Amino acid sequence: MQAAARQGASNWFILCVLFTQCTVSVGKLLPAAACMKRPLQLRIIGFGEAYEQHPGVFLAKDQSQPRMLPVPLSRRLLATLEQADDPRKLTAAELFLDARLLAERDCGNLIESLPWEDSPSGILARRDAYARLVGRGDGLTDGFFSAYHLLLDIAQRKCGVQVEHVLLEETDLFGSLRLGGAVVVARQSDAGLSERVCECTVEEALGIALALDRQVWVEEEVVRAAETPVQFTLQGGKMRLQLRPRTEVDAGSPRPAPDAAEPGAKAVLPWELTSAAELLSMSREDKARSALAAGLQLPRARVATDEALTALLSPLLDEAVRRQLGVRAAAAEGRFGEAASIERAATRRGRMMQEMQRAVDMGNFVSAASIAQDLRVENNRRMDVTLDEGEYDAMLDQDDWCAACP
Repeated sequence: MQAAARQGASNWFILCVLFTQCTVSVGKLLPAAACMKRPLQLRIIGFGEAYEQHPGVFLAKDQSQPRMLPVPLSRRLLATLEQADDPRKLTAAELFLDARLLAERDCGNLIESLPWEDSPSGILARRDAYARLVGRGDGLTDGFFSAYHLLLDIAQRKCGVQVEHVLLEETDLFGSLRLGGAVVVARQSDAGLSERVCECTVEEALGIALALDRQVWVEEEVVRAAETPVQFTLQGGKMRLQLRPRTEVDAGSPRPAPDAAEPGAKAVLPWELTSAAELLSMSREDKARSALAAGLQLPRARVATDEALTALLSPLLDEAVRRQLGVRAAAAEGRFGEAASIERAATRRGRMMQEMQRAVDMGNFVSAASIAQDLRVENNRRMDVTLDEGEYDAMLDQDDWCAACP
């Protein structure tokens, strides 16, 4: 009994440290989150009905604000969030029923994005974290108010980090309003303070903010675009929020649709690009459409730079185009010997593409048409034009006579 009491006291002390310790001022963002544009600090004011009577969470500077930022969520996730705001501690069964929602997502959750590579708990820290989140690992299972309190405890014990800031950011590259969650975590070591922005779901970010009683950083542009007049109502003995009926006064600020349609421009698939120049001339949005058309997952708008999208497309580019990119990159960095080496290693098909482009540039269209015929045969011969020769068994390629058949 005494050992259990000491263990419970130790757990309570660690939780108190986790909730209160902060290596920087709460009113100032760590450098890792400085990429946010004009961030505002908002608090979670309450729960209620957001767009089209969907349940949601409402954020504002304080509860006296007439306009708030509604964040729609599913009813199941909203119930889990409300538990984080409830002073009642959960039983182990209740806790792990909610915690499984955090662990059983395919991607995008906080557990996946934490910096496990530097974890003081060793190389199996992530596995142990998942096990504990679903109730199969070791560690304390009582004394938690919600699954988010458990998640924070796992982040500290298994990964050795503390959450310093909670963020909501715009994630879409096409102009529609889509929010994503993120947290700034910090780890103190002999080398000093290191921090990182770890992406998570919106619901995880809000749950962590409730667990820490911390404000949420949201970009001003997002707040101005989506804030809506609200009103308090009493439902089932609980104070709830809902969108205020729109009036003529509100007509000047139309409510944005939560899932605006993306532009319908036709996308060019990565392997259909014929030169590095064509790829580099594409806009960021065109590269994003190409990646989506190829089934790739886009990075968030915060990190979706031109260079990042080019790197994302690179494995699916034609091997000749990818080689041209390598030549350009080496030459731009002054590594001319490496650039020449990459160019000399071009495949027969890559050389034919360059010859055809030179013929077109010189206006020799008869020669270009002749080369295009030979290039068609070479394209048909190759098993996969996105793979470099030698990366797969050459027996998978067709014979020349077979590839030349109409």
